[in-house]
Amino acid sequence: MRAEARAKDRKADQLECNAWNAIMFCGGPAQPSPTIETALNAGYDKLEVRCNRCGRLSRANLGKVRRPRDTPLHLLEAALFCKECSQSKKWKQRAHIVGLACDTPPDAESPKRALPRGSR
Repeated sequence: MRAEARAKDRKADQLECNAWNAIMFCGGPAQPSPTIETALNAGYDKLEVRCNRCGRLSRANLGKVRRPRDTPLHLLEAALFCKECSQSKKWKQRAHIVGLACDTPPDAESPKRALPRGSR
């Protein structure tokens, strides 16, 4: 029962994060946003951000963020800066949140391993 409850909780977190990503894609407001814990539980481990000056897209690792896990994602925007622009100028250039991202889609099944030859 616990495993089933965890699976349903993960699915609910995925739906919440997908809805927030759709709002962000359409240019909607960033708040209210899911928490860091919700995004990580849903399988989204990266926060995609864009520099306000140069337009460079970057990904911040949510697992390495030094904030409480119950922090909403939109509150992280105040601490986002473009590394490239900040090195070339005297001031730090702000960045804004584009949405959540991950290396592999959270709802995709893991690829099946190929069996060694002769074991089929």
